[in-house]
Amino acid sequence: MPNGKWPKPDVGARPFRFGVYIGRFQPFHKGHLHALRLALTKADQVVIVLGSDRMALTVKSPWNCQDREEMIRACLDERDNHRVAFIGVRDYLYNEAAWLVELQEKVRQITGPTELSTCLVGHFKDDSSYYLKSFPQWTLIDAGHFDGLDATAIREAYFAGRRNWEPTVADPVREWLLSFAQARIREFLRFQEEW
Repeated sequence: MPNGKWPKPDVGARPFRFGVYIGRFQPFHKGHLHALRLALTKADQVVIVLGSDRMALTVKSPWNCQDREEMIRACLDERDNHRVAFIGVRDYLYNEAAWLVELQEKVRQITGPTELSTCLVGHFKDDSSYYLKSFPQWTLIDAGHFDGLDATAIREAYFAGRRNWEPTVADPVREWLLSFAQARIREFLRFQEEW
């Protein structure tokens, strides 16, 4: 959403005005990209919700919202980059109601009150995906599991210095992660040690 304005949508080209895609994207892998592309086929504009915002960076959450937005935007062409907006939502341990309120308020600031024309794209990976059922006002679209990819395993391989993680991410993300390991070597080494 450059300059705070959405591009004029192709009216009637997609079933929903807005899509919402929630994740931590630590890192953004090909399964995430598959779900985002599905969201872009279903909605004129997509709000990408970056979870664990303002959290202390750890080996479980090594990249901040700006880092994750850069990874994601690098995978999109210019037109699709104009069709996405990003919001960060912090974690509320033991207070899911506060998390739901913050997420919905931030989405509504972008979309306005258009719940009936909004879809939620996600994947029921495991028990941590329960939140997908917490938004009955949005039409849920299950993106399915893509090649069994798991961000935890990707992070573990990355910080262990193995290269088997590379095929699990799109080329722009691979380049971003390789650059991170060199350009921000102190952070990378700290996460490696923590791993």
